[in-house]
Amino acid sequence: MGVFYYSNYHPFELDDHLIAHLRFVALEYLRRGDGLSLTVTQASMYPPRQSTVWIHPGIAVRFELDDTDQPALDRDLTKALAAAASTPDGIIIKDGQLVAPAVEPAAE
Repeated sequence: MGVFYYSNYHPFELDDHLIAHLRFVALEYLRRGDGLSLTVTQASMYPPRQSTVWIHPGIAVRFELDDTDQPALDRDLTKALAAAASTPDGIIIKDGQLVAPAVEPAAE
């Protein structure tokens, strides 16, 4: 289980595979100076919670993976995360799974 730390807020625990892909997409956005939103719903927690954060170049983020080897990136998942990041709702993860974007990403 990996962990995504966002500033001083509660850390998000997610599967290493998903964290590796999220890291790849988020860092691409941050390198360009862009921000993106991330919503994580953890219904299996007690009490259940949903958190949304705005990931921005001026705010510290940290990604930790339990596995010391870089997981192989799945091109389809990377593309799906990037597509979701460019929608108004941003990336939505519910119980460890990416929720498909409700709208098509904006044309660049």
